[in-house]
Formats: sequence, structure tokens, C-alpha cells
Amino acid sequence: MLFFAVIFLLAGTVQAETIRLKSGLVVEGTVAARTPDAIKVDSGIGILITYYLDEIEEIIAAPAPPPGSDQTPAPPVPTDLPTAAPVQATQNVSFVPPQPPPGTPPPKQPAPSAAQETRRELQLYTQSTLPPGQAPSLGRDEYLETQFEKAMAVERELARQAVQSLKEYLTSRWRGLKDAYPLIKTTAEGPSSVPVAAGLWAGVYVLLCFPLMRIAHRLKAGGWTAWVPILQIFLILRIANKSSVWFLFFFFPGINLIAFLFAWMSIARRLERPHWLGYLMLVPGVNVLILWYLALLRDTSAVPKKQDDIDTGIKFE
Repeated sequence: MLFFAVIFLLAGTVQAETIRLKSGLVVEGTVAARTPDAIKVDSGIGILITYYLDEIEEIIAAPAPPPGSDQTPAPPVPTDLPTAAPVQATQNVSFVPPQPPPGTPPPKQPAPSAAQETRRELQLYTQSTLPPGQAPSLGRDEYLETQFEKAMAVERELARQAVQSLKEYLTSRWRGLKDAYPLIKTTAEGPSSVPVAAGLWAGVYVLLCFPLMRIAHRLKAGGWTAWVPILQIFLILRIANKSSVWFLFFFFPGINLIAFLFAWMSIARRLERPHWLGYLMLVPGVNVLILWYLALLRDTSAVPKKQDDIDTGIKFE
């Protein structure tokens, strides 16, 4: 390996080199940097791609320049290591490795390091989808499309691993709760598990919908839609005196939180309460308490149907 690295370091910079990988992929570009175990190739797309030496089958240098040119072509870089001469032993010595005692489990393989994981991802980027010998030289657009497909494959794999890890964590926590509390285990595994789950879901639904209905009745905005999913959003906008166009904002991540915040700030102002209560509606658990607090307020005076509350700079009237 040292001899192979020295050859790479001594070789001159070659323009428009052709790198043929062991996977069959052919890449054309300029070797911009060399290290003892890898090279970095500039293929004209604005970024340097790293290829490890053990992935490279052959590096073909550019053809010789025309006569009279000042450039001197660099010799082709060999990729085969020289075969070391066999060592003649002075005497026949046989070595038998010690055998583990019977019943000993095989040693566990160490977990891959971060460098090995990064290298595996790079191999996914450079792995060709065609059989060896049939991978053509890729153009710039085809190369970028191939790299994009490999990157998406890596991202999907990482997302799948994250979901699997979360699923295993939640499953282990649920098993821990059942082992710690026999009542939960008996209820979850018994015939009454479905009715209990349905009852809990219905209780949470009533806990959230009933105070919203009371607020709508107090502000003369109806109230039956508080029990219908999706229509609850239109009810909140109606209570806050916002246009129905704001419903579209709830489909965009980040913007939906801002729209939700402004809506509840307006509702708090209409109920003659501080507008900063709308910020607390973004806190899980606390928002339920604020919802019931606004629903159980006493009627002090008639609330006008139209009131300017918060100037958002956006008018849809």
C-alpha cells in the first residue's frame, strides 16, 4: 500500500483523466488532490468527488499533447501492486492457533465507526447500476442525475432507520410501563382494551372540543362545527375575525404556527384578555388550560362583531 501511495504522490497532475471504477462506472475529470488512500476529482460540476484507491480499477491519463507543446504527459498510473517475492523459511515450523473452549460464543463484530459509515455512503454514491463493462461514460447532466438518485437513496435509508429507532424506543417504553404497572398490562392485554382506548380517546376529544364550542357560543359564532375535524379550523378563524383564506396557511410548516398564534391572540383580545395568552397556546399541556380558562370566563359586556385587534400587515377583507 505504501508503494502504491508513493506512485500516486509522484505522478504529475493530469488533465481530463478517465477514472474507471471497479463497479464499472466511468468518470472523466481532473485529479485535483491526492492522499495516501484516496483522490479528489473535479468533474466540472463545481464540487470535488472523493474516490478511494481500493475502489479504482484504472486511471487513464490524457493523450500526449501535440508537438511543440510545453506540457509533458504524465505516465499512466499503475493500479496493481507488485507481487512480493516469497520468503524462504529456514525450517518448517507449523503454528496452530489456540482454539476456544467448547461452548464459547463467537466474538461479536465491533460496531462500524463513523468513518466506515461515511465510506459506505460514498460507495452508494459511486456504485453503478449497470453491469461491469456496460457502464458508459456519463455526461454532466447524467452524472448529476445519478448522484441525485444515490443521494435520495441514502436519505430514504436514514429516514427509515430513524423511524425504526423511534418505533423500537416507544415499544420498549410501553413494555416498561406494562411491566412496572400490572394494572396497565391487564387492561391493555385484556378483552376490555378496545373499550378503554375508545373511552380515553373520546375523553380527550371532549376535553378539547367542548371549551372551543363555549367560546364560539359566547362570541356568537355558532359552535356545532367545534366537534367536526377540519371545520374546527374555520371556526377558529371565524371567532378570530379572520378571513377563510387563512385556512390555506395551515398547510405550510412554520407558517401554520404563525397563523395559529395570530388567531388565538385575536381571540384573547376579543374576550378582553391579554393577547400574550395566544403564545401559551403553542405550549403543549398549557394550551388546554388556557382553552378552558377562556371558555369559563364570565360575560362582562357585549362583544362587538368586528374589532381591530392585531395589525398583521395582511388584509383579506
